[in-house]
Parts: sequence; C-alpha cells; structure tokens
Amino acid sequence: MDDIFLSVGDLSATNYIVKILEHLKDKNLSISGITDDRMETLGVKSIAHIKDLNVVGIVEVLPKIFSIKSILQKAIKQANDSKLVVLCDAPGFNFRLMKNLTHKNIVYFISPQVWAWKYHRVYEIVKYVKHLIVILPFEVNIYKPFESEHFKVHYFGHPILDILPPPNPNKENMIALLPGSRNSEFKKHIKLLEEVSYEIYKNYYLKSLIPLARTIDCTINGYAAKEYMIFTQESSVDIMNKAKFGIIASGTASLEASILGLPHIIFYRLNPITIMLAKKLVKSQYIGLPNIIMDKMIIPELIQPSKEDILNTFDFYMKNEDALDNMKKELSNLYQKLLPKNATHSIANFLLSLL
Repeated sequence: MDDIFLSVGDLSATNYIVKILEHLKDKNLSISGITDDRMETLGVKSIAHIKDLNVVGIVEVLPKIFSIKSILQKAIKQANDSKLVVLCDAPGFNFRLMKNLTHKNIVYFISPQVWAWKYHRVYEIVKYVKHLIVILPFEVNIYKPFESEHFKVHYFGHPILDILPPPNPNKENMIALLPGSRNSEFKKHIKLLEEVSYEIYKNYYLKSLIPLARTIDCTINGYAAKEYMIFTQESSVDIMNKAKFGIIASGTASLEASILGLPHIIFYRLNPITIMLAKKLVKSQYIGLPNIIMDKMIIPELIQPSKEDILNTFDFYMKNEDALDNMKKELSNLYQKLLPKNATHSIANFLLSLL
C-alpha cells in the first residue's frame, strides 16, 4: 500500500506539486500516481504520464478515449489502495476519478473556477472530498458555509509565491509581449502583437521581447531580422521580471507579471461565437486573475482589441505617471493578498499530518 496517490492532469499545476514533493522527498514516503518527468525524478511511481491526459478539444480527445478509460481504471485501483489520495486541479479527469473512488481520505488541491462557471461543482466537491486546498483567498468564503466534520477547506497562501523569483528592481528598456502558450493563441495574437510592437518601437524606441513557450510549434528564425520584435528562448518569467511594461494574453502569465510587479495590459481575442457564449455562461465580471482576486479593475482588460485599442492604452500609461504608479501600488496590494509565503511547505506538512 502506497502512502500517497497523486493525480495531476494539468501541466500548469505540476510546478506546485513538484515543489511540494521536494519538501517530502526525505520523509521515506511511497508515492504513486499520474506524473510528469520531474515527479518521476523525485521518486513518484508512474501509472501514466500527464501528457496522456493533456488533450484539449472534442475531436482531439476521441482517439484517446480508450486510453484515458484505461488510465482511469488503473488510477481507481491504485488510489483505493493508498493511504491518502491527492487530486490536483484537472476537474475533467479528476472529478470522474473522485466519483468512482471508495476512499474516504481524499484531498483536492486547487479548486475548479466555480466562481466563474459550473458552480454546481461545489456540491460535488463537498460530497466526495475530505479536505479542499484552495489557492485563491476569496475561494475560502465560497466553501466555508459547507464545512462539517466530513469536509474542510484550507488556504495556505498561493504556491506561485514559492516559485517566482523576487521582483527585479533593475528594469531594462524593453516591453514583454506574451501571446499565450498554446498554438491557437499564438497564431491568433502574433500578427496583432507584431503591429503593436512596430508602433511602440517607432514612437518610444522600445524593443519588444517575446518568450517562445516550449509548447509553441514555431521557430524563431523567421523573426530574427525584425529590429523591433525579438523572439527569445528565455523564460517568460525572466522576460517579465526585467521588462518595464507588458502586453499579455489573459492567463496565468498575468498573475505572474503582477507578482513580479510588472505593470501591463491584459488582452485576448476569441471567436465571436465563443465570446457570445462566454457572456451567457461565465459569471465573473473580469477575465484577468489579478482583477478577479482584487475584485476591481487594477489592470486594463481588452477583449477583441484592435491595434489602436492596445496602443491607446499603452500611450495612456506611458504618458500618465500617476496612473502607472497607481497600478504598481495595486500590484503590491495583490501580492499581500496572496500571502503567506511558503505555501508548498505548509501543504507538505499538512499532507504529512493526514498520514
């Protein structure tokens, strides 16, 4: 019987799990689960690799249905034979796993975004989960009314604070452009960002750096000749930490930028039909995590923006020092909201206490 069974289905969440595992590596625990390469290096016995579950889209998932069902059956057996089950994010897979377990000691780490859509998942978590660990401070209030001897909610701070470097006070004279880490986002945004970066260079003589995510099927060779827009293999975190301003596609990168103290614009382009559906289904007033956490617009959000929309917003902050300073102040307030630090260490100790 293993001490812990781990089910990690999203690549973004593995950074936190790896950090937690590093705090547990000297505890002589037997851990198995759905893994990535780094988790296996830390001694987790793999029943499947995360890439086997990391499929987006209805058509794309069809060829893998039988493989995913096989992984689910293995996970059910392995989890039920473990002392503690930890399900991390990935509700698409983990909710199905959760509902098929007979285990009574289930920990769910990272709540689905029930505050944005699919609120009914709250009731499913309360029914099947013993301990829920949330990473956004306001999520505690969503689950607190449901606490009982069978269900508890916990907040230890946001684990992203344990992973990011301290903010760099020595900013370079350049802009961070982040088109998104998915191929579809990259293709949808790159032409717009190229036009924006040209105008910024022409008017402010600021070069733009675009970190090329490993997940993007694109080479940087075709862009090397552009003086105003430079593609780089440096990490997005490193680029954001030395830039003076950012133009960032909505996602985790905006939260990272905020914690690093980088003033920026959040933008996103979607299919018009998707926009129409989202307005009906999504309850959140904002799209950017920093604004959602602060429950107010601290960073400008531009949906379906034109080149002029982005440039006008950029010009406003470049020419309005008070507005820029106010955004930086709000970013500092956001950082304070995500405390305490060392959340991954606290979570590791909490898991040990459950054992």
